[in-house]
Amino acid sequence: MTITTNQVNLINAIAFSEFQPVNGAKPEKFEDTDWVWADCIIETNADKGTFTSLVNAGLAQHTGKGRDAGVRLTKAGFDVFCELSEN
Repeated sequence: MTITTNQVNLINAIAFSEFQPVNGAKPEKFEDTDWVWADCIIETNADKGTFTSLVNAGLAQHTGKGRDAGVRLTKAGFDVFCELSEN
């Protein structure tokens, strides 16, 4: 699977969000990640398109609407995050 720079940026934004259980530190295991506020991650139309591509690839999930919307990495998305972090 080819990951674009924009996808890497959003994966990192989700993983390193200050709203994660590890408060913005690097998550070491999938359980260190959770839902974060979507409007803190998806800020532009380009972000929206990139995030949709992550959802379509099975790397991220979205729930809710408006100000209550949340996003998170799937297990597959977290695995990609780990692979990217090793490089």
